Amino acid sequence: MKKVLFSGVPFDKGEITLALESGVDAVIVEREHVAAVQALSKIPVLSAEDQPYILLSSKADEEEAVRLLNQGRDVILREGWEIIPVENILAQSDRLAVETASLDRARL
Repeated sequence: MKKVLFSGVPFDKGEITLALESGVDAVIVEREHVAAVQALSKIPVLSAEDQPYILLSSKADEEEAVRLLNQGRDVILREGWEIIPVENILAQSDRLAVETASLDRARL
């Protein structure tokens, strides 16, 4: 199931509020802002410092993403990912998130 997670890093209360009003499924912020954002909404608020971010630049990076996913962790791929490696990872887990600069790219 596709979900939209909003990255509020660096923190901007106006952008966070807009994301919440737009119906995102979760928000990622710096650890020191988690409690304040949780007070604004009932959706999950994740600490950026606790999320494994991976830049896919080699097969080893892809394998590391799969290893973390197999441990039950959610993984976020940094922007710059390509479709084929993402599909390879998704074939093994649906807990993968990808960073995008636009909604159009996210729809891929």
